[in-house]
Amino acid sequence: MHPLAHADMVGTLLLPILCIYNGWPFLGWAKPVPVDARNFPHARRDMALVAAAGPVSNLLLALFGTFVLALLVRMPLQARWMETVQLMAVISIQINLMLAVFNLLPIPPLDGFNIAQAVLPTQVAARIRAVAHYANFVLILLLFTGGFRIIYAPVEICFQFLLRLAGN
Repeated sequence: MHPLAHADMVGTLLLPILCIYNGWPFLGWAKPVPVDARNFPHARRDMALVAAAGPVSNLLLALFGTFVLALLVRMPLQARWMETVQLMAVISIQINLMLAVFNLLPIPPLDGFNIAQAVLPTQVAARIRAVAHYANFVLILLLFTGGFRIIYAPVEICFQFLLRLAGN
């Protein structure tokens, strides 16, 4: 499927431009990849596993960035580009940790909600899905009220731990 098929006018174009222009924290989204739960033998559990793939891959990428950074800090810096590569590893760790935590929020349509549906009673998940169209407003409200600072406090702790683990 072509990547532009996932572009969302508000989340992929307008809001990121608005955030960049105003110097706000960057926020954006794309249309989710359609997954048909009828193809799974255990729909609720298997949908949760599909949803967990994104945050798990972000955590694995953060660990890979930590490994790369650990190698780089033990090498003598003989070229200026090595500092750039180290910085890129640090940024990769931070971004992937933030994406993992963000996507684990139990707000539709984020992966965390799809994971939560596997453990929530079916009726509760259905009621939450019924108001899912308000979820983007909740996310924007969290962004502009500083609510993400509370959510990202554990991310900063993990980030500092990974930096210390890498020896940086």
